[in-house]
Parts: sequence; structure tokens; C-alpha cells
Amino acid sequence: MSITGDHRLLKRLNRMALVRQVRQAPGSSRADLAHSTGLTKSTVSLLSQELIDEGWLVELDLDPTIARGSGRPPTPLTLDEHRLAFIGVDIGLGAATAVATNLVGMVLMENSTPIDSADPASACRQVAGLIEALLREPELRKRTTIGIGVGVPGAVDDRTGVLRFAPNIGWKELPLRDLLRTALADGPAGSLPVYVQNDADVGALGEFEFVDRPVDEPLVFLVLGTGVGAGIVVNDRLLTGFGGFAGEIGHTILDARGPRCSCGRNGCTEAFVGLGAIVESVLGPGKARHAQDSQALLRSLPAAAFDPMRVAQDAALKAAFDRAGAYVGQLMQNLWAAFDPATIVLGGPSCEFGESLLAPARTELARYGEAAGLRPPVVKVARFGRLAQAVGAAAAVIHYQVRPLTESLLGQTAETG
Repeated sequence: MSITGDHRLLKRLNRMALVRQVRQAPGSSRADLAHSTGLTKSTVSLLSQELIDEGWLVELDLDPTIARGSGRPPTPLTLDEHRLAFIGVDIGLGAATAVATNLVGMVLMENSTPIDSADPASACRQVAGLIEALLREPELRKRTTIGIGVGVPGAVDDRTGVLRFAPNIGWKELPLRDLLRTALADGPAGSLPVYVQNDADVGALGEFEFVDRPVDEPLVFLVLGTGVGAGIVVNDRLLTGFGGFAGEIGHTILDARGPRCSCGRNGCTEAFVGLGAIVESVLGPGKARHAQDSQALLRSLPAAAFDPMRVAQDAALKAAFDRAGAYVGQLMQNLWAAFDPATIVLGGPSCEFGESLLAPARTELARYGEAAGLRPPVVKVARFGRLAQAVGAAAAVIHYQVRPLTESLLGQTAETG
């Protein structure tokens, strides 16, 4: 894509460079920004005032005890938490969850609705209704909503917004972004840009964008639920692959002699550590149908399965979780070997089992590290818990907005000045 002579895009690049720099170094002055970005002081002064007027930045009050000679001390800038909003939607089997966040990841409100997964167009209309309900809330009516991010459990071509394949909800080669835009067209969200991305990818963006300091990369976000997937951030960008299939690790093979997977192959990761596989290992074969959504699967389990102390006292439960956790550890070892991440973040419904599942996973990963004489990646649990993918979808809006070249490649037309 040529940007020669495109002054509007050049202006957006400069504006968002200032926002990115303030995100990395809150309290920067205009002089600091000119030095760090290479822009002239007059350009920084003009653009920063526009960003203040629009709600991206805010001036901090000066400390009256600080003096610099006889002149006025420089005014520090930080992100404005009070005037902008970002919508994030997590689409799953039979249900969707939407949140609104501010610029630093604070969840302002959330809502969920059942959706008709068997009819994608109907599901998109239901999601549109969910988004419009959020926009009617008083808290959002007094803010400027910048865009809508959508996470979905499948491979997405983010250049076209086409969902390539989502086996757990049965959608394939679906123009999801266009369907959502159509469903939103006549409502209050009709003019907002829509970004569609894999649910693990948006989970990774939530951990990458909504932090107090720059994140050590690569970062891998591992979704453990009905399906299994990974989102990878490296060099300040998502690694999505040529057609959107990067990170689709649920159908990589852990053991070719293993159980049959829903995809028809044997020994896939999902057949060992998918939520359905964990439920069947606890309740017995045939107790978890593949088509069940994650919340239905979780409700089918006894309360003891969610209490690590009770699991530790129940030999059968402990054996089931030790086995599943060991496979999660093996999966993390494979991700470590493939991407050398600094951090692996675990998210998704299966994390509700807590340390019963996660402790043996960490132990297995540490065992591989010890055998190789290497320190394994840091392993964390998603900071936003059950809302990780919905909040991450909101973070995707910020991620693309502050990187205008990437946003332009995604076919968005939003203007920010």
C-alpha cells in the first residue's frame, strides 16, 4: 500500500505515535514527546491539543512544589480514562458477551445474550442488539465510542473479515464482518469500525494493551475451553499467519495413537485438554457432547471439581486433572519450542478449575525446562478472567486504531482527525 501524498494518513500516524508513546511513558511532556518521536515541537503541540480535545489524552495537574527556574514547568500528559469507550464482543457457541471499556481497560459495563449459532445472520442481529443495548446505557451516552472488536472461536482473515473456519460453532467461510456491519447499519453503531479476530488473538491483545508497562515479547495467550487455541503477539503485532490460521493449535497432534477428535483425526490437543475431554475424564465416556457450550459443560460437573482442596482429597478427580494438566504442560512446552515466548497467559473456561489443572501444567512445563537446562517462560492466568476475550476484543479496537497502517490494511475507514 502506497501512502505517498496521503496527508490524512500521515497525520493519523503522527497522532497515534503520540498516543502510543504516552501509553508507554505516562506523564510525558510535549517536549518529551517531541524528543521521543522526532516530530517538531510545534507539530506535537498541535496534535496533542487535538488529542486532548477528542478525549485520548489529558493534562495532569502540575505539582506546585516543583519549580524549574523562573519558567513554567512542562505539563505532563497521560491517557484520558473518562471520555472514550471501546466495545468488545466474545462470540461463542449459543451465547455472546459484550463489554465496554475505557482507554486503559477498565470494564465500564457488560452484558450477555443467547444467540442462534445455527443461523449466522440471526446470530449477528442478536449481537448487534447486544451492542446497541450497551450504547444506550447512560455511561456510554456521555462518552465517545471509538469502535467495536469481535472475538470468535475460529480462524479469521483479518484483511477481509471472513471467518474461515470455526468448527465448534459450525461456521465456515462466513463474511462475518460484513454480516455484523449490515446488522448494525441502521442503529447507533452504524458508523463505527468493526474489527473481527480470533478469540485467542484478542485475548492476547487484552494482555498486551491493557498493562501498566511494556510487555516482554513474544507473548502467547492460550485459550483452554471447548476448543483450544493460541494468540501470539510478537514485534508489536499479532501473528495471524497467511490465512488467519496461526495459533490454531487445538488440532495439532499430541499423540497420534490418542483418542478420536471431533475433527476426525486421532490424538489432537483438543481431544486431551478440550473442556469436553476434561468433563468426560471426570464423569465418564459419553457424558460430554461436543456441541455443548462451555457453560453447559461446566454446569455438568460436581461442585467438588472447582475446589482444589476437595480435588486433592478425591483420587479419581485428582488423577483426571493431573492427566489433563500434564497435557497442558506438554502443549506449553511445544509453544515454548515454537515461539520462545517471554510469557504464556492461560485463559478460557477451563481456568475455572484453578490450581487443580494449572499446577500440574506448570509442573510439567518446569520438568521440560529442567531436562533442557533452560528457564521456561513465565506462566500467568488471564487478568480479566472469564471476560478475557471480550475485554481483549475491546483492546483490539485500540490496537488497530493506534496503528493506522495496519488498520488501513484491514479495510477500515474510521477517521480520527
